[in-house]
Amino acid sequence: MKKLVLKLLSFVFSAAILISLANAETFRVRKNHVIQLSSSEEIISAQLGINESLTIFYPEEKVYIQGIAIEVKIPQLAISWRDAMEWSLYDALTPMPKSETIDYSGTSIQSGLLPARVSWSIVIPLTENNTIKNSPYISKLDLIPQSNSKCLMFRLNQVMKGTPEEFENLRFEVSVRPILTNLGKLQVELNSPDGTDVLPKCSLFVDEVPFELQKNGNYLESGIHTFSLVSDFFRNEVRTVQIEQAKTTSLSINLHSIEPFVTIAAPNSTEIYFDGIKLEPEEKTFIIDEGDHTVKFSLGNYEIEKKFTARKGQSYNISLNIQAVVTEE
Repeated sequence: MKKLVLKLLSFVFSAAILISLANAETFRVRKNHVIQLSSSEEIISAQLGINESLTIFYPEEKVYIQGIAIEVKIPQLAISWRDAMEWSLYDALTPMPKSETIDYSGTSIQSGLLPARVSWSIVIPLTENNTIKNSPYISKLDLIPQSNSKCLMFRLNQVMKGTPEEFENLRFEVSVRPILTNLGKLQVELNSPDGTDVLPKCSLFVDEVPFELQKNGNYLESGIHTFSLVSDFFRNEVRTVQIEQAKTTSLSINLHSIEPFVTIAAPNSTEIYFDGIKLEPEEKTFIIDEGDHTVKFSLGNYEIEKKFTARKGQSYNISLNIQAVVTEE
């Protein structure tokens, strides 16, 4: 039984290879143009002639792109010679396309005749769960190119004989733009007071939903989000972040110990006593123990004393303000 299963698997694997080879097409182009898409809605154009191709390399962060829109402006002579030009799309290309390479093998995704109109557009979805909508003015491909492909090739080829000599000199303007997802990246840096790893000691949330921090950043829908950190070892932190489409937003948080600390402000020449101990001039912010404390200010003949109770995870600001009050009778 085990041998039979192995033979069946071997047969299926071999059949898959044969189908892949059967779908592969070998062809030569007169010239190959190469463009590199970025993670922005920038439009890149190229001038293609008869039997020329345009290789479109995807952005490095492919997660930001859900499709590619290609628009072809058709010269008047090509419009007059209806059905003279064919367009084709290929992926799984070998060798890796370069501007100086003209011989290729690739999988034909789809092809068709250029229509007899001034311009024609096609949209190629790159993900299953895309939000690209059909339009009367744009042809949306039903197939999705291979996910492991780094590029896509668009080819123009003449399929009708008997066209005038001027046909050889035609130029087709091909414009390409990425169709972006509604995602951006959040890159979070958490800095502990002692430089140790803080993640095991924290619970993270985005929009009140548990959140697992990824080393290379987390993808979120564009818009305003609330990032919060809850810990028994550090003070809770809450930040509001604006995530922009196809961009990285950096968030750096310096964590603080849950031990209470106090900040004291007073005019110069004021003597400050904390729990009966005189403070040096530079001692204005420091960690304190939980419980009851007393702070006393002495400025000339003027003294004032204040008592408070410190609690874990709280900070305290104590300031001495001397005001002059003017009244009129």
